[in-house]
Amino acid sequence: MGNLKIFLHGVAFLGHNFEWMLSDTSEEIVPTDYQGLTKSFRHGKIYCSSITARLVNLKLGIPWAMLPVLSLNQKINISGIYITCLDANHCLGSIMILFEPPNGKAVLHTADFRNSEEMASMSLWNACPINTLILDTTHCNPQERKGYSWRSRVSFVERFTAAKLRLLECLGFSEEDMQWFTSNDQKSQIHVVPMWTLAIFKRLKHPSSQRRFSLVVAFFPTGWSFGKGKKKSPGRRWQQGTIRRYEVPYSEHSSFSELRDFVKLVSPENITKCK
Repeated sequence: MGNLKIFLHGVAFLGHNFEWMLSDTSEEIVPTDYQGLTKSFRHGKIYCSSITARLVNLKLGIPWAMLPVLSLNQKINISGIYITCLDANHCLGSIMILFEPPNGKAVLHTADFRNSEEMASMSLWNACPINTLILDTTHCNPQERKGYSWRSRVSFVERFTAAKLRLLECLGFSEEDMQWFTSNDQKSQIHVVPMWTLAIFKRLKHPSSQRRFSLVVAFFPTGWSFGKGKKKSPGRRWQQGTIRRYEVPYSEHSSFSELRDFVKLVSPENITKCK
């Protein structure tokens, strides 16, 4: 999104990047991301979702007193401007922000988001006409039309690093949910690994060489991109010996058709792109 800052009736709202804000003295900050934020930040309160607040406190040590939590779908007044936070259907804790200033010209800032059926069912769009839509256009390409999403629960124990398990605790999962995760790779047949480990087959040879595995299957999310020579198919498969890798067209950003449907739903008077 870049260094986006929204000014509404003299109040500054920061979006996505804190790195340039060393001398800013805004008292009210509603971020859509916390890139560039450090533990030395003392430029005002950071209004955010409960999950983001827990992550920022855990990872960066920002005091809780500086992290007012915004509940989803509840309108609040910050410096004379009504703000409503909506689930962005992106990474956990991500939010869209609806600004309603006194002049009645509402601004909806999606930040990184993915359109969903739940968004289409919101009565908010009829109650609050949108003047300006600040839209995530990461995949605004007619080729990227069809979206795939898997949200159902998989009943297997997933292996995470200990650090990632601490992050999962910030998400507020119940003890029942947390039992499906472990940092012991001997107790799980599903391993969550960095993207780079799946890009080259030789990096997958280590798990395939372990006697307890007869087959290694890797799933590599690709986004909605269709480069030269790539077929527009649900996914591609490669195999070397006992190693199989599938490219899966999945993204936490909206596909082109999802963006089109969202713009039709919101019907803004003006559109500004985030990226």
